[in-house]
Amino acid sequence: MIDTTQAFLIKHYQESTQRLLQRKSREDQDLPLGQVLNSELIQSSMSELSLVYRDRVFNPGMTLRLFVSQILSSDPSCQQTLQRFTAWLVSQNKQLCSTATGAYSQARLRLPVELVKLLLKKIVFKLQEQTRDQIHWHFHRRAVKLVDGTLLAVPDTLENRKKYPKRKDFYGLPLMRLVAVFSLSTGAWIDLETAPHLGKGTGETSLFLKLLKNSEAIEPGDILLMDRLYCTYLILALCRIKGIDLVVRMAGSMKPEKLKILRRLSKGDRLIELRQIRTSKNSPQDRKLLKRVPETLIV
Repeated sequence: MIDTTQAFLIKHYQESTQRLLQRKSREDQDLPLGQVLNSELIQSSMSELSLVYRDRVFNPGMTLRLFVSQILSSDPSCQQTLQRFTAWLVSQNKQLCSTATGAYSQARLRLPVELVKLLLKKIVFKLQEQTRDQIHWHFHRRAVKLVDGTLLAVPDTLENRKKYPKRKDFYGLPLMRLVAVFSLSTGAWIDLETAPHLGKGTGETSLFLKLLKNSEAIEPGDILLMDRLYCTYLILALCRIKGIDLVVRMAGSMKPEKLKILRRLSKGDRLIELRQIRTSKNSPQDRKLLKRVPETLIV
């Protein structure tokens, strides 16, 4: 089964890469990312946020398109980005602008974070809608989503140093912890929670519980694919209440010989009963949540 799934994913990746290469020559004649970040989408989003801007070459829409294309480019320098932009202006018979990077760099700093978040939300929703009927990436028409966490080094600014503590073995840079939700059908990042990498309530499971409570990315009927770190009684119970199923490896603390087996379904497949255990290690917030969930679970 694992080999079949791996072969399917590799084939899908190769086919997707080929389609992207075939489209590249056509997209080179278009505005960078113009089909995704089109003017109508950007204008409507800015209106929702009541944002106003001066009419200039590097307006928010153009700056965002260039910034994203810069990140995705094999040469992500500002100079190369402006050279590609100049080539596009020439192809469209538009007035040229200076290739000095100062104005573009300042325009990037002016980009409203709220606008980027709203555009991301709209684009991801559109992607989800387009793949809702693709049976290859759904399980019995149920969306499958992946959840995982990581650490990111952030710029070593005074503001970041106050918010995100450093770790000596990580190049002395401030570190941010994040937990994200991805769509299996599109590969798109849907939502995330961030926190410092140290302190109470900053662990991956705590951030996931925030997503489970507040995010629209996790919906009833979803199937979440996660690693064993998230296999806790509290997470299993809260997801059950919300109508969400989990595919997760059994936590190391759950010893098979100590589990109550209710029924053997097939080889390696059993119905077991989990019992809630409250300990002093539970945070005050977790203790409150545990009072809301049943004492036992059958999984």
